[in-house]
Amino acid sequence: MVAIITEIRYRNGPGFDPDSDYVEVRVPTGTDVSDIQVDIYNPNGSLRSSNTLDNPPTTVGGFDYYIVTARINRFGAVSLVEDGTISSFVSFDDTVTINAGTPDELTSTIIGTNGNDSTASLSSTDGENFFVDDNPNPGAPACFTSGTLIETPNGVIPVERLRPGDMVTTSDHDAQAIRLCLSRKIGHSELLIHENLRPVRIMAGTLGQGLPKQDLLVSRQHRMQIVSKVAQRMFGTSEVLIPAIRLTELPGIFVDCDIKEVEYFHLVFEQHQIVFAEGSATESFYLGPEAFKTLSNEALAELTTIFPDLHNAERGHQPARFIPTGKQQKKLITRCLKNGNLHSTLPPHQRSD
Repeated sequence: MVAIITEIRYRNGPGFDPDSDYVEVRVPTGTDVSDIQVDIYNPNGSLRSSNTLDNPPTTVGGFDYYIVTARINRFGAVSLVEDGTISSFVSFDDTVTINAGTPDELTSTIIGTNGNDSTASLSSTDGENFFVDDNPNPGAPACFTSGTLIETPNGVIPVERLRPGDMVTTSDHDAQAIRLCLSRKIGHSELLIHENLRPVRIMAGTLGQGLPKQDLLVSRQHRMQIVSKVAQRMFGTSEVLIPAIRLTELPGIFVDCDIKEVEYFHLVFEQHQIVFAEGSATESFYLGPEAFKTLSNEALAELTTIFPDLHNAERGHQPARFIPTGKQQKKLITRCLKNGNLHSTLPPHQRSD
């Protein structure tokens, strides 16, 4: 068996977009895939569609990854066919039988379900054992996209033009020097494979006080500083950091699915800082424990050269603001939607206090 299925995302519940169903297939780099196909079956065992691997692959670590987009019923099944022979036949909530009652009868292997989570997928590293993955690529960066205007003592500067040593306006410590700039380009094929790499668009003015000044694009896990009386009551502080993906419950904030490629930028300071992007208060790259999972070996090498203490057990930054847990974030947004008192913070030189 040359090919294996490494990820499946299937239709789950009313309103779920069937166009986002897909099967990811992995083969060794350079493999001829002309005799490999993915077949989708209905719950009664009838063939729904046959799909070839005709999209350009993404190559990672000696393997080519192909994405097959096809509508998949959660009570149906998926087969991987190599040279006319079924090498893998899997289903989710129930078994599916094809050619029932014939000598060629074949029954699927149940690999599990992602329950009621329509954002999750079933992933595998060996093509046989699958697990629910609600963050298919834990390497999702927390950072700005190219073109984002960052507040500095010399005016606003596009993030891609900033360099180590440049001074950036911060909320708490006047202007601070950038210690390291990191970037990563993500092409269309990788965005198809890992939807959680798509940026969140925060439309101009949606965070109150006319902020952001123009549309702001950040990665899903990039945190925005939110000011709210609800936060004060919940956490004892009115200013908290909330990932952009959590803010998509608010009008005018959404995952931008029209982006074909994206370049992300990290701005690393001596400490975790509140900086201003398109006028809105947001975070610099936070060197907390989870951040290290998102970086390449090369980026880690650069960081540990500049910050030798990162090798210690107590490595990383202290957060510039309180970061609620996921459950707390959801509760905060729900209450703010009801009360309508959530807003961003103006840069220091624009404040009246």
